[in-house]
Amino acid sequence: MRRRLQAMRDRLRNSREGSAIRALVDGAPATSAEIQGSLGGQSVLLEYFSLGDSLVAFVVRREAIEAVSVPVRPGDLLSFRVKYLHVNLNIS
Repeated sequence: MRRRLQAMRDRLRNSREGSAIRALVDGAPATSAEIQGSLGGQSVLLEYFSLGDSLVAFVVRREAIEAVSVPVRPGDLLSFRVKYLHVNLNIS
């Protein structure tokens, strides 16, 4: 098992996506530049967290990182998500 894990780590070191994936495997945090570098041209990473009555979203693109305040309460967002899943994916 240890040999397989080491072989996987070695492969990750040599791949373009290695730094972002390595952070998940090793627990080492990736830098913002590493995360941005691992994104494709049209890819976006969206990370968000609650500040009580609003959300803050970090929009990470290959060329920039932006913090956006979203004036929505978490409960309202959950309600929207449930409606979206029900209407678009037929999930109750």
